[in-house]
Amino acid sequence: MEHPTKDQLAQMRQQGMTAREIAGATGRNQGTIEYLFRKYKLCRRRSLVTLEQIEEFNRMKQEGRDIKEIAEKTGYTKETVRYHLKAEKAGSDNFEQEFPTQFAIQRESRVEKKVYYGIRYEDVTEFYIPT
Repeated sequence: MEHPTKDQLAQMRQQGMTAREIAGATGRNQGTIEYLFRKYKLCRRRSLVTLEQIEEFNRMKQEGRDIKEIAEKTGYTKETVRYHLKAEKAGSDNFEQEFPTQFAIQRESRVEKKVYYGIRYEDVTEFYIPT
């Protein structure tokens, strides 16, 4: 029997299953499931908000309700509602950040090597953006 995939683990976790419940459903022990959470860099704690509840947050937001109203209706805190709405928006948007050309200074293409905290970085851009 193979280990559950990352998508399967994430889906089970989002449904609100604990590591013990996932272990029972997949036929693995709880230690293996915890190891896979670390390996796949998934949240090891069970989310208190299920996918259906997040969809309800989104539906209510699309109806024009504000975060305070959604929190009162669903019984969650404003911070929880705001977090899940923001996470859902960030995950669903396929946006590309626009290059801030108004601050960019054209420069001759060259390779710069710098070392910060023992990590080597190479800069090969044609623009320099002052910070």
